[in-house]
Amino acid sequence: MARAALRHGVDYVDAAGDDPLHARLSAHDGGADEWAAANRTAVLSAGALPGLSGLLPRVLLDQAARPVRLEGYLGGVAALTPAAAGDVLLARGPEHGIPSAAWEDGQTRDRALEPRRGLRLPAFPQPVTAFPFLSTEAVRLAQTAGLRRVHWYTVFGGEHLAEELAMAWAMDDTETAGLVQAADADVRRHGSWYGQEFRLWNGTDDGPPTRTLTLRAEDSYELSGFLSATAAQHVLAGHVKPGVHFAADVLDPLSTAQTLATDPVGELDVA
Repeated sequence: MARAALRHGVDYVDAAGDDPLHARLSAHDGGADEWAAANRTAVLSAGALPGLSGLLPRVLLDQAARPVRLEGYLGGVAALTPAAAGDVLLARGPEHGIPSAAWEDGQTRDRALEPRRGLRLPAFPQPVTAFPFLSTEAVRLAQTAGLRRVHWYTVFGGEHLAEELAMAWAMDDTETAGLVQAADADVRRHGSWYGQEFRLWNGTDDGPPTRTLTLRAEDSYELSGFLSATAAQHVLAGHVKPGVHFAADVLDPLSTAQTLATDPVGELDVA
């Protein structure tokens, strides 16, 4: 679809896309320069995750004099369509991130973290299980901000989807029906909700975090719609230069957060 957009001379905004698509568009023929030469723009990862997950932490980072440590917790409970379940099954491998890894002293450290169970955080209405997963988006954020330590977690509000997903990945299964049913079971028991919480340490990584940003929503798909629409508006207004970009790299963090805070799609707090 992205290549078709370029051939027909139109810009492209993708709620997903992620690193594999960015790599393909940047490597194909003239690569990202081909988009710039055609005066066309492609904005990828313009969803809730990745997307807002890489953009909202910048609200805290841009206002910190010496950020040193960042923690992120992202997830919740939601129904899955077969297409969404297929995306989840494909979102594995180093081009997406590394399970149990952390960013420590400027590099990726494998098998550094363990799951956190029964965790209570303001972003989520009930205790959750957080599985460490150092995403490629989190690594780019760490490198850009010069952070010494980043701990990144995928949050599950129910037990069925986490168990089914772990089994599917272990068996290299591409069948989506099990994931759809597991997600439905979690929704029936826990309801549908989604959150993102970011904790930043400024100056020192000891003690409690210096600042925290919390996002709460009923529907992660609506959050993806919000950021995709925001990205499209910025592209149409000429605020994003031609080329291939990740949304979190080209949208303004503060103005996006301010717009999100006034939108009924979610509830945003910065403390």
